[in-house]
Amino acid sequence: MDTSPRILQLNVGLPRDLVGKDGRPFRSSVGRQPVEGPRQLSANGFEGDACEYDGHHGANMKVNVFCAETYKRLEALLETDLTKPSFGENLLIEGWPEDVAAVGDTFRAGTAVLQISQPREPCGTLVRFTGISRILKTMTRNNATGYYMRVVQPGEVSGGDSLALMERVAPEWTIKRLNRLMYENLADKSAVREAERVETLSSNWKRSLRLQHERARRRAEGKVNG
Repeated sequence: MDTSPRILQLNVGLPRDLVGKDGRPFRSSVGRQPVEGPRQLSANGFEGDACEYDGHHGANMKVNVFCAETYKRLEALLETDLTKPSFGENLLIEGWPEDVAAVGDTFRAGTAVLQISQPREPCGTLVRFTGISRILKTMTRNNATGYYMRVVQPGEVSGGDSLALMERVAPEWTIKRLNRLMYENLADKSAVREAERVETLSSNWKRSLRLQHERARRRAEGKVNG
């Protein structure tokens, strides 16, 4: 029996004008839709897919991943059903949630090769799209963020493909551990420095971690001096 994680749904979409649950218009590709059959994945991401902002689609963020297990946890925490996709993910997968997934985990999907690069940092677009005001805090406080993958080798990927694990280079640096560092343990300078030395962790997430660490340090110093 194959116990490999697998792709349940492949979603793509281009930026388009949307109306949030609050009635206000915004432009985003968060409303990605499922596609059938193989889809070409290049160094620029999936065919027919793009983001409104370059900062959401850098080289280390070409494939947005969310797990079925995480959907179930969020639905229980939020006490509501969530349509899929609700988080703009390219791949809805099962079998590799945040407490298992680690930066540097490398998979073959179809004829492409992908590598986990960083946790996702949920933004306000998700509030506008879902209409759930507490969704960001619920995601970040409960290790329910999803994650990004970089494209190591272009190829074709389909919904239903297995994610065949090829390599784990830093299994101790799970998405869960990184999320805890970012959202709970920013004052831990040694842990921040250790994370910065993880080669497969994306440079943009490291920058964000450093920035948040410095902000937390200044806040702490302000309280002491105040």
